[in-house]
Amino acid sequence: MALELGYVRDGDVEILVPTVYGVESARRKVEAERQGWTTDRVFENFRERFSVPALEAVDRLTHLVMARGGLFVPGTGGGASITARLPINGKPVGVFNLYNADGKLSFYVYLGYLVDAGVSTDPLIRFAEQMSQIPAIVRLRGVAKRFRVEDLRRVDFKKYPGFTMDDVLAQPDGSDAFAQIEAALDELIRSANEEGQAEDGA
Repeated sequence: MALELGYVRDGDVEILVPTVYGVESARRKVEAERQGWTTDRVFENFRERFSVPALEAVDRLTHLVMARGGLFVPGTGGGASITARLPINGKPVGVFNLYNADGKLSFYVYLGYLVDAGVSTDPLIRFAEQMSQIPAIVRLRGVAKRFRVEDLRRVDFKKYPGFTMDDVLAQPDGSDAFAQIEAALDELIRSANEEGQAEDGA
């Protein structure tokens, strides 16, 4: 896999713009190109349509994906969409998605995919608890509800909770929220992989 990093400047702020190449991404890239989307085009769409705070949040999430050895796969639908696939127990798994939903940047976490990949409930419970305690999310009751542990337990965590990023960023501490989201995702990925390593060594 190869990664090319570029930056776009908005005033004093530089936003990271990733271009990812690799075997898995190349295969999916061909599929996406049939619909007109590539990784570059998705990020270009985001840069053209979303605010600097939203792009800074995307930048944070991008750094996390790269640091954890992941890659981005463009969607094949009509809207600009990209999924972060990260190595979980040695296999690439879709962990979250960024999507331009009618001019609003949406963020979804693929808890169901993590369950299918063999991740136990302990890391998922911790992640849901962390998300539901982020102040900017707590104020958005409809959003916090999507990460309620008891509700997720009822469906064995086969859910894909998400929210519109601008709703969170509009909160007084909205930018801080994405630092907390990044940390929660990082812990989830690390815990899931440590759990898999422990099972392999047992």
